[in-house]
Amino acid sequence: MYVMKKTIILIGLLLVLPASIFAQEKKHEFVLGYGVTTHYAIREQMADIVGLVITLGVFDAGFKSGTGAFVLGYRYSVREKISIGLDGSYTKLKSVLKVGGEVVGNLNKHFYTIAPYVSYNYVKNGNLSMYSGIGLGYAFVKNVYTTGDGNEIVNTGEFAFHINAFGVRYGNKISAYAEAGYGYKGIMNFGVCINL
Repeated sequence: MYVMKKTIILIGLLLVLPASIFAQEKKHEFVLGYGVTTHYAIREQMADIVGLVITLGVFDAGFKSGTGAFVLGYRYSVREKISIGLDGSYTKLKSVLKVGGEVVGNLNKHFYTIAPYVSYNYVKNGNLSMYSGIGLGYAFVKNVYTTGDGNEIVNTGEFAFHINAFGVRYGNKISAYAEAGYGYKGIMNFGVCINL
């Protein structure tokens, strides 16, 4: 009888412990954020300057404004310090097209980015974590030219990336985060994480 009870307890522990360990290490996380000064915006501003120099000021695609980056992401903790996942982001940029100083139209660029993402938590202390990460993927770009003749849409695509140099997150089930880096999420991005 004693051996039977011991065996049942042992079997119970063998069934429960791995499940609890798995539940602690294999976490799902959803990220909702917003970033400012994306790689796309910086590049457009630099291209405007280069274009002005090359055409001696005759043609100007002057950068006017941008929405920043709206980010939706998913993370899966494969180990205590390593997460893998997927980022999706949207950014819109507006430019004014000028020829010889006269406005001839507008250009709106829509960047729809999707990128696998990996992050490494180098500090994890209670509700506080500090981490870095990298995302590499693809941006679908919709270019909408508006002139007196109407609209013209040109679809293109390009390599997309984001390097998160430093991120800090605080919270448990719902946490707030802030990150500094460069790429499709912006130089600074911040938001909330929901852990399941």
